[in-house]
Amino acid sequence: MKTVADYQFIRKLHVDHGMSIREIARQYHYSRRTIRAALAWDGSDNVGKYERRKPAVRPKTGEYVGIIDEWLEADQGVHRKQRHTAKRIWERLRDEYGVDVTESTVRRLVAQRREVIAPLVRQVYLMLAFGPGDLAQVDWGEAQVWIDGVLTKVYLFCMRLGYSTA
Repeated sequence: MKTVADYQFIRKLHVDHGMSIREIARQYHYSRRTIRAALAWDGSDNVGKYERRKPAVRPKTGEYVGIIDEWLEADQGVHRKQRHTAKRIWERLRDEYGVDVTESTVRRLVAQRREVIAPLVRQVYLMLAFGPGDLAQVDWGEAQVWIDGVLTKVYLFCMRLGYSTA
């Protein structure tokens, strides 16, 4: 698959250096079709990406998309473990509506609909790295400890250096 850099390179050869499509194809081993696509390219990042002109036709599940959406939207207010799984949705469609479709088809449809209804928010973790003496984390606190048989309130000072892995 050609990248944006390839398209820019081809355009530079043609526009700046005046090379013909045939010369570029012969010298750099690009197909003439690829070169024409690069010259017609609008400068966006979607180089060579295929986009459907019409939405996919779903002859067996198309009329049940609304029902699946209702179930998935209702699941948003429930605890994660209580939500419908793709298998459970397939079983309900089969048992309640008599839909004759494979489980994998329903799984694919449910995955697509979940992404539309409630896009998954992923937690991101950032590894922090500090040099010696760059960072210190400090916290104050209090605790009760037994000292010589007497419960005594003590004050704590905790410090952790960012460079330390302890």
